[in-house]
Amino acid sequence: DKIRQLLESLDVNDSKKLQQTAKKVQQTILNAAMPPELALEIENAYRCLPWKAIVAALNYHVAVYAWYSRATHTQANSLIVVPWRSEIAFDTAICAAKSWLNRTRLVLQLAPGVIEDAWLKGGKVKGYDFIPLLDRNEILAEARAMQNCADQYAEHLADDKCRLFSVRRDSEHVASLEIGPHSREAGMLAITQLKGRHNMAAPLNVWQAAYAWLAGQNGLRRLPPRIPPERRLDTATWRQLMLPYRRRKDGAPWLPSTATHDAFDSFNMEMSDLARRGGVSSWLFT
Repeated sequence: DKIRQLLESLDVNDSKKLQQTAKKVQQTILNAAMPPELALEIENAYRCLPWKAIVAALNYHVAVYAWYSRATHTQANSLIVVPWRSEIAFDTAICAAKSWLNRTRLVLQLAPGVIEDAWLKGGKVKGYDFIPLLDRNEILAEARAMQNCADQYAEHLADDKCRLFSVRRDSEHVASLEIGPHSREAGMLAITQLKGRHNMAAPLNVWQAAYAWLAGQNGLRRLPPRIPPERRLDTATWRQLMLPYRRRKDGAPWLPSTATHDAFDSFNMEMSDLARRGGVSSWLFT
């Protein structure tokens, strides 16, 4: 009941008090030994207290992430890269929960066949294969092989803001390449990122091969869509992913029953606000 006691008398319009309480709640989280107990405190607080107070100091998504970190038999657990543990730092926990949420969106939104246009043609140049990554299976495999953040791009891919390619040599993953709008030439595509394993700099010969591959493309002129395409999230898969948690948490009414863009936009807003109030700085929240 420590978190509830901290939040009971909280005035959500007192910004100074909100910041002080947020720090106290953060310290309570850091001192918590057992994730299930922490998760229960968060959920109970979320049921009883005003929405603004919860966003100001804590976030139930962390509780769901913490629960699935131990539910190793579940599909949702397989999407966690950094699991909750008793000694985890606050900023690490928030970033890991957000990363898990992004992977969940990838699974819901980019089933095979949803995106068919890679913008540019794959091919082989200077001994390197350039392979488009268009669905969740391909992107998750790339992220695992390269130990990078390719699996965090679901929203950008679905909104036609970029395309991803795997760069391989003799079937070995060498680099991950992002194609997006040119920063200065409107309507033109360019290489916006090219990274090796662990997001390290790609070797010079890989860059040379990438530019040679790009130079041979005929579809470099592409105007961004005025209205992003509507690529819905798979509600059936969402319900399947969350079913184990709901069964253990009296239905978990705080989770939306339907996977929608509005729901995930709300998730992102809440977690970004939590990160800001907790002093957590990461590209995940930009």
